[in-house]
Amino acid sequence: MIDVYVPEGTFPAEHAGKVLKQLTDALLKWTDASEIPIARDNTMAYLHTLPPAHVTAGGRPAMFVRIDVKVPEVVLSTIERRRGFIADATAIVTALSVDAHTSERTWVTISNTADGGWGLDGHGLTNAELDDI
Repeated sequence: MIDVYVPEGTFPAEHAGKVLKQLTDALLKWTDASEIPIARDNTMAYLHTLPPAHVTAGGRPAMFVRIDVKVPEVVLSTIERRRGFIADATAIVTALSVDAHTSERTWVTISNTADGGWGLDGHGLTNAELDDI
């Protein structure tokens, strides 16, 4: 699951859908899940656009982007995969944002759910079950 938080004006209107598609593709690439239909069909991405005053650094409005990714423990399980996704996600946001946004203002966080804490269709899937999908 990908959540992107940005102040209004970070992306031109025509880039909103592109950023979500490209971030999804990057996550699937780094998890080796690009060709797994259930993974592709259930990798959700959300763009949260906030008023500029609602994104601050040091208490002052700032053009920062936060990308939060939540995945099961078995996904992005190595430092190489996490770093690869973070680099790709930062490059995607920087390329599609307005000139005022720079890569130094993009934060990416990756959180893991506990075994059995990833639910679909009312069922908490274990890591072993996810590996079998």
